[in-house]
Amino acid sequence: GVSVFGSFQERDSGSRHASVEEFGLRTWDSTNPDNLTNLGIVDGATIVNAPNDGQLVYRPTNLGLGFNQDERERTNGLLTVQFAPNDEMTFT
Repeated sequence: GVSVFGSFQERDSGSRHASVEEFGLRTWDSTNPDNLTNLGIVDGATIVNAPNDGQLVYRPTNLGLGFNQDERERTNGLLTVQFAPNDEMTFT
């Protein structure tokens, strides 16, 4: 006997990601307006649970955003042949 099989696929996929790659270390000083601005705090912002003056504060300095899009086509084929020269022997 003979068997033939074939298939075709189209795939569209993608992914999104965000990452923080680096942190900056600063000393918290609520009395120095430049220090607050350097930490990214805008004037008039309410800070809840602020650190004590002199405590170390980490903040992200590099934020990465990415998008990946993939398109793929796949074609597959299979041929199977079976031969039986007698009742006791079969080749596939």
